[in-house]
Amino acid sequence: MAALCWAGPAISRRTLRRIGWLRPLRAQNVDPYAEHFAPAMKDLGYVAGRDFVVEQRSAEGHYERLPVLARELVAQKVDLLMPVASNATRAAQAATRSIPIVFVSINDPVGLGIVSSLSRPGGNTTGIANFTGDLVAKHVELLKSVLPRFERLAALVNPQNPSNPRILGQARAAAARESLQLVTLEAGTVEALEAAFARAARERADAIAIASDPFLYRQAPLIARLALQHRLPSVFGLRWHVEAGGLLSYGDDVWKIFRRAAVLIDKIFRGANPGELPIEQPVDFELAVNRKTAAALGLTLPQSLLLRADRVIE
Repeated sequence: MAALCWAGPAISRRTLRRIGWLRPLRAQNVDPYAEHFAPAMKDLGYVAGRDFVVEQRSAEGHYERLPVLARELVAQKVDLLMPVASNATRAAQAATRSIPIVFVSINDPVGLGIVSSLSRPGGNTTGIANFTGDLVAKHVELLKSVLPRFERLAALVNPQNPSNPRILGQARAAAARESLQLVTLEAGTVEALEAAFARAARERADAIAIASDPFLYRQAPLIARLALQHRLPSVFGLRWHVEAGGLLSYGDDVWKIFRRAAVLIDKIFRGANPGELPIEQPVDFELAVNRKTAAALGLTLPQSLLLRADRVIE
């Protein structure tokens, strides 16, 4: 567990703070810095370029580069590290025990050994958790509302994501409760994605659940095309997948997380010990459905589902 002693604020007394933003890859459909993080910092009184600068590093899908990038940011003497997802956070923790870390979007940070507890994370780390691995039962429920008699569920994960054991455990439990047969699939490359969907079709899966993962998120348009090509109703934890052509999603708004991270960073800049700042968890969840995709699959979405949806893609 990451139970380290906090040696005191690592933030320097200079006016300009340097934030090291470390992520496995860049989002393609939105710029979370420009659209969410910088505006949230401005609301808290920080002007970009005057009060803070962000040094951004992306492994561009090559997760093995994250430790090198984390050490590079530490060598540049950043005042705070903001890693995205579990692999980047582990790399940041390995690179420094003194620079504050505010992670973004980790499922089960306690179980992964990122922090000691949600209430008192310990060491130099705090952040924003998500519930992606705990929503599989809800995703199965949504699929059953569209496919009441489906029998075989495919679950797709990225093998490089440390959260996979928890997510697959949730998938097995949800499938067992509904007496479904489960087909587990892995993909960390475009070629593997194509092979995974082909296997799902060969094994006669009736629907597919896609884990929330940076690589799979980036491949949302391809995943939507493959699901349609293989006639597989799909469910996700992130709305962008549905906007890209997937069928259903239910989960937290991932972009709000970057706004909440700004609040934690402000507290640390004001002298708070990150190890004593409770891990924040999302409280707002949204349901999105794509009627065009449903029509292409020959499915009729129940009116009750449409009325509950926060967003309907026509």
